Parts: sequence; structure tokens; C-alpha cells
Amino acid sequence: MPDAHTFLLGLIGHPLGHTLSPRLHRSALAHAGLDGVYLALPTPSERVEDAVRAVRAWRIRGLNVTLPHKEAVIPLLDDLTSRARRVGAVNTLFWDGDRLVGDNTDTAGFEALIEGLPVAGRKVLVLGAGGSARAVADVLGEQGAREVVFAVRREGASRDLVESFARAFGATCYREIPWEALAEHLGEAALVVNTTPVGMYPDGDRSPLSPEQVDLLGAGSAVVDLVYRPAATRLVQDARARGLTARSGLVMLAAQASAAFERWTGARVPLEVWLGALDETRG
Repeated sequence: MPDAHTFLLGLIGHPLGHTLSPRLHRSALAHAGLDGVYLALPTPSERVEDAVRAVRAWRIRGLNVTLPHKEAVIPLLDDLTSRARRVGAVNTLFWDGDRLVGDNTDTAGFEALIEGLPVAGRKVLVLGAGGSARAVADVLGEQGAREVVFAVRREGASRDLVESFARAFGATCYREIPWEALAEHLGEAALVVNTTPVGMYPDGDRSPLSPEQVDLLGAGSAVVDLVYRPAATRLVQDARARGLTARSGLVMLAAQASAAFERWTGARVPLEVWLGALDETRG
């Protein structure tokens, strides 16, 4: 039972009905034999500043940050890791002495998710341009993608993202296209990455791409969907029906959680433990 020595970890975002993070971190805490609890803390946008104050007031050991707060928390922190500063989005808060620091472990998660998929020297199509897309852009630049194209519904939505990563990774061409132009690019993309929440529980029957658009992908293309609940999203199902390699966000969820947990506790929990906590949701 929790007592005065129990430390607190948690997650802020809104909504949080889809989150599997408590299940993951409770499993990791048990595996590591640590006296901690991990709570989902639903936080609407107008309460983000209050949430960070609570972290400071209660000296909460660590906090995950998810949609829509990954950029909003940045001005409330004392410092950022170099990676979080480059990405421009934060998903993990941790203490460095008395300084509250923001990190981005989505990058570690995305690296795990695309392991073995075609990136270097290839064209990648990214759906959306939010906080998760920034982590994706960072990894794709590091891995030497030839071109990274962001499909957006609002003109200019990825302008800052494109400009900042073009400076960071000069060998990769970053650019934006309107959503209506997707058909012109799907056939050339070696990898398609969905960073939008379309298809997330409880709207698992939705997809950011229609079956007809999925049919435009080349036979050697791969699809990854950062959505992890349902475990096999409609996009993933449609891509697999075409015979394409398709992965959901469960591996990314587990790998980013592992990196955050190590930040907070110093304990390295094997990826198999994290994935084991998700077994009943996988598909």
C-alpha cells in the first residue's frame, strides 16, 4: 500500500480515456520493485500551468505530457534537454536538482517503431504537423531521409517545423503540402507516418487515408500509425490488406515510456516487460 515514502508519477493531457500509460508504468514499477504510483491526470488546456505548479509544490518525481500540451508546457519549465529544444516539444518532465526539465522521449519511441524500415535516402510522407510530428521529423533527419513531406489541412501549419528542421538537417528536404494533394505523393513515399489522432479510440473505424488512397502506395511502401489504441487501427488494417508492412504505435508507446522511466528512476526495464503489459491490447 502507498505510504509517506511512495513517490508519484503521472500523465497530463486531455482527453485521457485512451491512455495505456498507467498500465505500462505500474508494470515497470512492479518489475523494478519500486515504491511508486503512476496516475492519469486529465488536464484541460486552461489548467496546464496549475498542473506544472503542482509538480513543483508536491515534488512529483516525473510527469508525462501528451496531446495537446507538448508545446504549451515549455515556457513553464526551467530548462530543456538538447533534444527537446531541437524538437520543440516535450513529453517528459524530470528533476535535475531543483530544476524542472523537459525532455522528449518520443524520439526514442519512434526510432524503435521504424527499426528496419526504409528511411535513408527515401521520401517519407508525414500526416499532420503537431508535437509528435516534430519528434518524427527529428528522427527522419538523423536517419538521412532524402525528403520529408508534411500533409496538413491548414496552410502554413508546418511552416515553423519545416524551417527549424531544414536548418538542423541540411541534407534532408522538408516541405509542406495541402491535404488535397496527397494523391500526388502517396505513390512516391517509401514510408507513410500518421501523427494525427484520427482513428484513435473510441473512433477506431476512422482513418486519415481512404482505402483508395492506401491503394496508391507502392508495393514496397510501409505505413506506421502513432495511434496505439486500437492496436490495429483502420489505417494499419487497410495497409496490411494491401500486403504492406504496417505497424501501430504500441512499440513506440513502450519504448518512449521505457526511456522516460529510466529518466525518473534510473532503472532500465527490458522492452519485453513493457510490451508484456500491452499484450491484451495488441492486434
